[in-house]
Parts: sequence; structure tokens; C-alpha cells
Amino acid sequence: MCDLSLLPAGLETCRLDDALLAQGYESFAAEDRARLKTTQALAMSLYAERPDYEVLRRDSAALGFDRVETRVPAPWALFLVPGDFADAPRLTSMLMAARLGSVPQLAVGFLTAAPDTLSAGVLTALELCGVEHAFALHGYAGDSGAEALLRCMAEDGAGRLAGTGLPGELVAGAQALGVGVYNAPLHPLAAVDPALAPEALDAIRRLLPGVTQCALPLPAGSPRPAALYHTGETTAGAQVSLNEALAGCWLEADLTPDFFVNVSLSFTPYADA
Repeated sequence: MCDLSLLPAGLETCRLDDALLAQGYESFAAEDRARLKTTQALAMSLYAERPDYEVLRRDSAALGFDRVETRVPAPWALFLVPGDFADAPRLTSMLMAARLGSVPQLAVGFLTAAPDTLSAGVLTALELCGVEHAFALHGYAGDSGAEALLRCMAEDGAGRLAGTGLPGELVAGAQALGVGVYNAPLHPLAAVDPALAPEALDAIRRLLPGVTQCALPLPAGSPRPAALYHTGETTAGAQVSLNEALAGCWLEADLTPDFFVNVSLSFTPYADA
């Protein structure tokens, strides 16, 4: 079993200090903290919190089988992002998917940066989402702190690895361990209505610096945006459309609480009681 509160010495030296997290939270503007809390509320409005254990039964004479589906949260989830990752609403949205999936153990690792260079917004996201185990893995003495942390957590069974721009060898290693992987693009596309109020445009630039922003109307042949920020009430064409009152918020549409659920199926021949 992997005890995240007491890791091997090499990984423990990479753990972020609680004081650093608190400092990041306090230095992050109150209005921006509010946008991260709104991002949390968006996730909670869309997804109900998953139960810790669920059994679904279906008896079917027509199909000839009795089926039992057992759904339990993955025992752990590890989120890995580059050290210069500063899109705090994106990380908040990803962490909330795991929280609402009732994952009992969460950890976040930053791949390439020293602790004192981490974004205050990202540190605030960790605080708001209740992440107790966060690491700056650049300081690991071995070949790869990310791989070492992944191997340790994988001792507890089929967990999940999620992040942005994950190296191919890390993804392959996780899959070889039976770990489900979500690897988001580093720079997703966001379409922005230029008629947004200046403060809304500034919030998007400030809170989502890694997102590729393109003004409406999008050029012909553009990929479908991950988000669209607009001035109206309803807008189609993007994975998620957000009114300007929600500018700077985010919803990672491809990562839902269902990703963090382990499903087992059991079949027996149908027996007429």
C-alpha cells in the first residue's frame, strides 16, 4: 500500500510546504479566487457526486443473462502538469471531476519547476480543492519523480493519471500498470467574443494564459473550441459556452467524474425465479 502521508525520502523532499500553499492563496486576488470558486460551482451544477459504492442489477429473459454492474471510485488519482502551468481554472475543473467522483486519494505533481516559481493561482486551486499531497518533482534525485510517484500510487490498484502535455513514455508506463490516462492538450482553443467587457477579456487573459484565444468569428476550418466566451444567453459551436459573467472560469468537458470510476461486470445465465 502507498501511504501518501509517508512516502520514500526521495519523494518526500519534493513535497510542497503548507506555508507555500497558504502564501499562494493569500497572494491571489480575491476576485480571482471567486472565479475559481465559480468554476467549482459549475462542476457541481453539472455532475452529482458519485456514491462510494454502487451495484446495478439487470435481469433479462429476452437477452438470456442476469447482469450485475459494480461501480466503485478509483482508489487514487494523480494529476501531473508542467511547472509553468498557470491555468488555474483548468486545474480546478480537473480536480473537481475527481472530487465529485469520490476518489479517496488525490495528488498533484509539477514536472519541471522549483516550488517558488509556481503560479499563485494554481496553488490556490490546490487549496480550494482540498489537495493535501502536492509535489515539485523537478527536485527528485532519481531519473523521474513522476514515474516514482506513479509507481508508488499504483500499488493501491487501478487508479487514474490525468494532466496536460504528459510525455508519451509516462503515458505508456501508466497504461502498462493498468492505470487509466487522461492527457489534455496544453493549449486548448477558446473562442472569445471581442464585444466582451474589458474586465471580462482581462480575466480570460489573466487566469488562462496557456489557452489559445481566437476572436470571433473563427476562421473557416478552425477546430471546435474547447470553450467559447460570449455576450449572449446561448451559443452553440463549442464544447462549453460561457457567458461573459463567467469569463475566466472553465469546464474541462472531456474529463467527467465517470472517468474516475472503476466498473466491473458479472454475467450469469438468466434464471426465472
